[in-house]
This record gives sequence, C-alpha cells and structure tokens, in this order.
Amino acid sequence: VGLNIEQIIWDGGTISSLKSRELINSAKSQNAIQIQMFGLHRKIDDIFFGILYVRAKMKSLDLLRATLTEKSKVVSSAVRNGVALSGDLDVLKVEILKLRQNMASIKSQELALIQSLSEIIGKKLGNDEALGLPEVDISGFDSLLLRPEYDSFKLDIENLEANKDLTNAKRSEEHTSELQSH
Repeated sequence: VGLNIEQIIWDGGTISSLKSRELINSAKSQNAIQIQMFGLHRKIDDIFFGILYVRAKMKSLDLLRATLTEKSKVVSSAVRNGVALSGDLDVLKVEILKLRQNMASIKSQELALIQSLSEIIGKKLGNDEALGLPEVDISGFDSLLLRPEYDSFKLDIENLEANKDLTNAKRSEEHTSELQSH
C-alpha cells in the first residue's frame, strides 16, 4: 500500500489568468447590456424628436394654409369685381388642396411616431400628448460623447491580453511538490 500526495506550488499563472479572463467576460456582458440600452435610448430620442419635428412642420403648414385661404378670399373678390382672372383663383385652390394632402400625410406620420413611442415605452400616449423640448445640461456633455461601444473595444483588447497571458501560463512549467509513502 502506497500513498502519493502531490501539491501544486506554482501553476505558471494559469488560475489568475483564468480569473482575469472571467472578470473581463463578465464586464463584456454588462457592457453588451449598456450598448443595447444606448441603442434603445437613441431610438426613443429619434422618435421623440421626430414627433416634435412633424408637429412644428404641421404648425408651419397650418399658417401657410391660413395665409392661402385669406389670399383666396381676396382673389375671389377680385375675380367677382373683374380685376383678376378666375385662373388665379383656381391656382390658389389647387395649392390649398396640395397643402391639405401634405398636412394629412404629416398627421399620419405623427400618429405612427406616437404609436411607435407608445409601444417602446409601454405607455399609451394620446394623439395630442403634450411633448416639449427637454432641458439640457451641457456641463456633462463630454460624457455624452463616450459611447458604450468604446468600452467594448477596450474590453476586447483586455480579453485578448488575458487570453495571451493564459496561453503563456499554460505553456510555462508547473511546479509541484510530491510526498510519497510506502
């Protein structure tokens, strides 16, 4: 009956390299979530500001419609008095019709954007939901330029280094101590 006990004294850094690689992989997983969140925030911002844009455009077109309607009344009066041609009035009516079609198209864009935003945030928004420009604090503007993808690149480099260290550790000689008893 014999007893053989073997104790690793030095593993060439394999265990610490494995630990380091696991920490980096964990950080990469957390970073992947941050990247997804950043993309979601960006999508919400695009939709939100899209709604503000189409609403501003609608106001502008509404003012143009009011101006064309007033001009149409003036030209209509001029046609009745024989000062203007009926063709001038027809041109204005066609422009008003085009404008109304454009406004209907923009209104449907607004409704689609509101529905998209409602689906993303999980809250039913009304078609006339009051949205305004957010207050912006530019003191932390530098942090807005740091996208999570940049951290992902750094973590990829660290992961490559950890893999290199692990490979070197596995290539190095393992030192053990042995005790034998007979």
